[in-house]
Amino acid sequence: MAISVSTPLDGANSAAVTTTEAAFQLVKTVVLTNPNERILDGNFGVGLKKVLFEQDSPVLRADLRSRISSQIATYVPQVQLLGVQLSPPDTADASLSVGITYVIRIGSSSSDLQEINFTYDEGGSLSSVGLASPVAEGGSLSSVAPASPVALR
Repeated sequence: MAISVSTPLDGANSAAVTTTEAAFQLVKTVVLTNPNERILDGNFGVGLKKVLFEQDSPVLRADLRSRISSQIATYVPQVQLLGVQLSPPDTADASLSVGITYVIRIGSSSSDLQEINFTYDEGGSLSSVGLASPVAEGGSLSSVAPASPVALR
């Protein structure tokens, strides 16, 4: 579901942001911001990059899922979190991938299923952030075809 927000600027330079794009940016900001990085709100942010060099354990994974869940519930209330998927702990390339699945609540209805994927390479650099295509009605998450990720080099 796309509801555009128009700005007072009309013409070629005007920008309209859909609810899908706005939710993507809000979730991305919450996940990538480190705690205490935002002025006047030290609780804001998951700090995903801080877990890159910690020893992987079930406790760390549970804590990361909990932080993502609580941060999205607090700071992005229009998003209903459905799941957080983490790459398996024994990946040979030492990378980390986090998938966040959600729907956008608009009034009494909800948008199609959305998924954001964050991928860090073995050097600890964020290599891509991508918004996956919505799942068609009756489809499953396994049928989601990822959109082209945004390279962050």
